Amino acid sequence: MSLTRYESSKPPETSQLSLLCYGLYKRGKSRFGLSAPPPITIANLDRDIRALIGEVCPDKEVYYDNIWPVSGKATGQSEVNDMIRRVEFAAREALKHGTGTFILDGVHRLYNLLQIKLLGADYSQGKPDGDSSQLGFAKIYSYFDELFLPFQSSNVNLILTAPARKQYQRVTRASGKTGADATGNYEPRIPDVLGYILHAQIYFFTRPGRPIKFHGRLDWSAYNNQMLSGMEFDDPDWDTVTAFMTTEITEPMQPMEESINLGEALAGKGDDD
Repeated sequence: MSLTRYESSKPPETSQLSLLCYGLYKRGKSRFGLSAPPPITIANLDRDIRALIGEVCPDKEVYYDNIWPVSGKATGQSEVNDMIRRVEFAAREALKHGTGTFILDGVHRLYNLLQIKLLGADYSQGKPDGDSSQLGFAKIYSYFDELFLPFQSSNVNLILTAPARKQYQRVTRASGKTGADATGNYEPRIPDVLGYILHAQIYFFTRPGRPIKFHGRLDWSAYNNQMLSGMEFDDPDWDTVTAFMTTEITEPMQPMEESINLGEALAGKGDDD
């Protein structure tokens, strides 16, 4: 047993950004990712992305792998291991470019695969009790470190996409019994541990009846978070959002002309589960 002496070193200068894009299905997450700087490398654990590439950026340098189970749901260890290896290979290839963007489309599915690999089951609906399972989850979190932290010392941007899930709050009914009611807001369906590797978290949504199809809301940003959190973008793309994030802001932002309750706007009005 020994301790390691800290050696002072200047971190490498990098313009790299790591973003989480989350929202309900077909809300513009992958479309936003394809607006990022090329070359773009995609480990796609979600729906087929080829048609979207042809629509959004047919002339960009894009590499992708549709990583899907043969049977529709990966259960066998050999298939699970193969899918995980393909994600790792795509990440390594993205880093080899030295610039551009790596997109993991469906990071929640990688989380599920790692649970099957290390715990023997998919615990998407809740963690099991017991020391052995907690050790397994610690291994999963360590795996995320090994996979994602190399991007922070590179010039390759990292975009993770994940679905949204409803937020609930505990309430006491008139009968005296306790329960949970939906708040009308959403949160990403990912493990909390991923938050510390990110520079920002963006929620993608639609508003029925509006001419612009996709909207993005900056939940939080590592840059000027107090000023930027809650800012919304119409038809968001990489250049617009990241330029806004990284611009030094010294004056408070002016309030938006139209005040809108996001929870009321989304609850039951076009966004389905």
